Amino acid sequence: MLLVGSSFFAGCATDPIVVMEPKPVPDSPTVEARVSRLFSADPMLKKFKILVNTFQGTVMLDGVVDSEEQRQQATKLV
Repeated sequence: MLLVGSSFFAGCATDPIVVMEPKPVPDSPTVEARVSRLFSADPMLKKFKILVNTFQGTVMLDGVVDSEEQRQQATKLV
């Protein structure tokens, strides 16, 4: 049983190390401006006032639309 455990750890030691570089996150005003432009250009959403805010990389929307389809479109664009 000890031999199997040693073989397992020896196999792990030879696996390549993968280093993940974090992707740069655009600042909040940039994200908010991009999303607002998308909403104003979208035929389904341009008539609605949808406020866009970001907090710690999360986009939050505040507004009222007429249908579930419009809500899903707003979520899709974000």
